[in-house]
Amino acid sequence: MDFKSWLDVFAELGGGALFGWILSQWQTHRKHGKAIDAGLVGLLHHEVYMLCNHHIETGYISTDDLDDLNYLFRSYKALGGNGTGEALYNKVLQLQIKN
Repeated sequence: MDFKSWLDVFAELGGGALFGWILSQWQTHRKHGKAIDAGLVGLLHHEVYMLCNHHIETGYISTDDLDDLNYLFRSYKALGGNGTGEALYNKVLQLQIKN
């Protein structure tokens, strides 16, 4: 059986409807994935913002807190976060480290 014959059989058995359903599911999943990414960026931005402001106010940061902040900021940046979060992060990197 050649390729055209297989396509004919696929179409006769409702393959178009199946393809449409799969495409619909993929689009819904993609939309939800984007919403989840946006929510994660928002949560990470908030945490980075709060940590940075706290340490800028105190004038120093501990090694443990810097490690935590680096971990959060890398995820934030990888998901597309930037702007004020990055500016605050860069200010914290200039602070004195106290343990």
